[in-house]
Amino acid sequence: MFSKRILSLDIGIRKTGLAISGQYHFDIKLLSYIVLRKKYKNILFLVDLCIYYKVKYIIIGYLKNIKVNNFVNRNALYIQYELNKIFNHYKYKIRIFLINEHHSSSEAKRLIKNNLSRKHIKYILDSTSAAILIEKFILEYNF
Repeated sequence: MFSKRILSLDIGIRKTGLAISGQYHFDIKLLSYIVLRKKYKNILFLVDLCIYYKVKYIIIGYLKNIKVNNFVNRNALYIQYELNKIFNHYKYKIRIFLINEHHSSSEAKRLIKNNLSRKHIKYILDSTSAAILIEKFILEYNF
């Protein structure tokens, strides 16, 4: 059976958290975050990640109730555009969704604050937010 993995991106101001679902969506793996300095290198990294894990869907966190001029939303739209352009060029069928990420970071903080020190929280906060986006996506689209 072919993979229907979901890659999730929680875009922040300084870094982007990454998470990926298991093949049958029973588990979610937190991946390391990427820093948003070199945009095109990040896009190529995401393409490699999608090919390596055989990703079928990409979820990008998007603040729906905020103006499009917002930094996070501009980056989300840029990443969506660039990934679509690359995947369409190589005829690699991946669907990209923008999903409302409202409160995902605060929910992630609430989940992990009891178990970790402040120092460790900052390293996994964005990836935990990305994992929450995968859960929202699975529930919303009935996977």
